[in-house]
Amino acid sequence: MKPNRFAWIFLWLMLTNLASAQQSKSTFATNPPATNAARALDLRSVTTNDLEVLAEKGDAEAQFELGKSFFGNNDEEATKWLLKAAEQNHKKACFYVGYHFLIADSPDYNPAKAFDFFLRGAKLGDSGCDYFAGDAYLKGNGTATNITEGIHWIEKSADQGYATAQLDLARRYYAGDALAKNLTNAIHYYELTADNQHDDYRANLAQRTLDFIYSTDVTNDVEAAKWCRKAAEGGDEISQYNLGVKYENGNGVSVDYAESGKWYQKAADQDFAPAEANLGGCYHDGQGVPRDFVESVRWWRKAAEQGNAVGEYNLGACYANGEGIPKNYLEAYKWINLASAQDYDVAKKFLPILERRMTPEQIAEAQQLSAKFVPRAESSSNFKPPSPDEIVSTENEPKATGTGFFITDDGYLISNYHVIKDAMKVRLVTGAGLIDAKVVQVDAANDLALLKADGRFAPLPIAASRTVNLGGTVATVGFPDPAVRDELRG
Repeated sequence: MKPNRFAWIFLWLMLTNLASAQQSKSTFATNPPATNAARALDLRSVTTNDLEVLAEKGDAEAQFELGKSFFGNNDEEATKWLLKAAEQNHKKACFYVGYHFLIADSPDYNPAKAFDFFLRGAKLGDSGCDYFAGDAYLKGNGTATNITEGIHWIEKSADQGYATAQLDLARRYYAGDALAKNLTNAIHYYELTADNQHDDYRANLAQRTLDFIYSTDVTNDVEAAKWCRKAAEGGDEISQYNLGVKYENGNGVSVDYAESGKWYQKAADQDFAPAEANLGGCYHDGQGVPRDFVESVRWWRKAAEQGNAVGEYNLGACYANGEGIPKNYLEAYKWINLASAQDYDVAKKFLPILERRMTPEQIAEAQQLSAKFVPRAESSSNFKPPSPDEIVSTENEPKATGTGFFITDDGYLISNYHVIKDAMKVRLVTGAGLIDAKVVQVDAANDLALLKADGRFAPLPIAASRTVNLGGTVATVGFPDPAVRDELRG
């Protein structure tokens, strides 16, 4: 019952919700960008009364520090003093004021003003302002679209070590977005981001991406394993899982089942279902860990309860054979049926065999158990927010993920409504890189969404309904809302 070991986890549908990036009602961040150096006279230890005196006298640094002291308590006062500092060409204040005017649900939302302050700060040498000014030029947000100027300022920001700019350029070179595709340049900027000491969040994203690029685009397994290890050692559960796969299969490292089990365990301890499924296989086979059927059942159950097909099938097989748990055909059918509904081939082949051991009444009861199953959400305790020392653009960061499939060769695809609900932007991760998609139509009642992406794609073949026979197998593609799924199963 060795599980199918998946070597890669992909994000197929990326959604961005700019509003969700805000941590509180305050429209200002609580820390200054790390790239802005304080002046020689440090006013941060001065009392508020003294700051007010200096600020009233026109001291720009005092105005800036006083404005920051009001963050989260009095945004009106914060705005007042930061504006005064920015108008005196205080570059940090320019960044904060620009960001303030860029918050979409702020009553002061004004992209043109935001751009003016970002451009002012950029000309004063602030790397954060460099990036946001360039971003505004590229999007035509608050100013006329100017690709050349946009790239100029983003490159300048990246050269100063601003991780958001480095990652943005890496993605653009990889996807051919506003820049000609150039894998060498993409790798260069991904590696700069991956080694950035000021933004662990983006460094981790870049490390994970480099693992993917060196495994697929360049085919250098040793380099892939190097970057995978960096991300794994940083606590990223997907990379911990992938590193376990590499040690199991000898991809870029020597085969080492003990190391493989160790990394599966680390990812499983973060409640990552694919790792839990593989760890169950390790305990079942005694691969890198002592053989223990009870322990294998425990980990397969954890994976199965999250809707992982490998875990569902193997847990069902344990129930069918009485390995590590008392034999129970109802539970066996429930879990194998769920795995089969996800088009897991081994489960689809084993289900008819299991049915021959059961009465029609038992099968009907087991099907009801499958229909009532609702997977629990995967733990998000391992999520790492952006570095507090750097205000970041959320334009390219996924706020939710899901799956979809193309139904026409000219870019129409189907996903679930709950996946794209409330999203401000939808992006697809494809072999050609990131591609924007738009929502064409939704059917909330049936949890469906029709999207459109530009380009040519291989659609999933769809048969006419007249070819369907009564009593035939019906399976869902993706994972619809539980209430809809249960209704479909009847």
